[in-house]
Amino acid sequence: MWLSERQSRSGSGRTAAGEVTIGGMNTAVYTDTEMRNAVFFAPGGYFWVPGAGQSMIVLKGEGGEVYCMDREVASLPADMEEGEVFITSGGDASIHLKNDGTVHINGDLHVSGRVVVNGTEIE
Repeated sequence: MWLSERQSRSGSGRTAAGEVTIGGMNTAVYTDTEMRNAVFFAPGGYFWVPGAGQSMIVLKGEGGEVYCMDREVASLPADMEEGEVFITSGGDASIHLKNDGTVHINGDLHVSGRVVVNGTEIE
């Protein structure tokens, strides 16, 4: 909402769907033309790097700035319920935070630091 309010107040911007043509920190995205060095957004505490071929939502500013957000969610994991969080990579790794308090992790798990379970350190 903040983004849409800011856009309407300033009179700037146009929204379009686009595709990432160059992934990484210097992201390029194509809508009607290719725009390079796009700024991309993610929720707080979450880091990601756009990959080539990924669909994006693009907001174009008055000064030629380009802001990208991840694409529209077209489908969800089969067992995902309202209020849950599911994080996945381009590969098979995923973390599913479930409403019942369980955490489902798919993929190889590498832990750096101590492991404490119910107050007891596991060695």
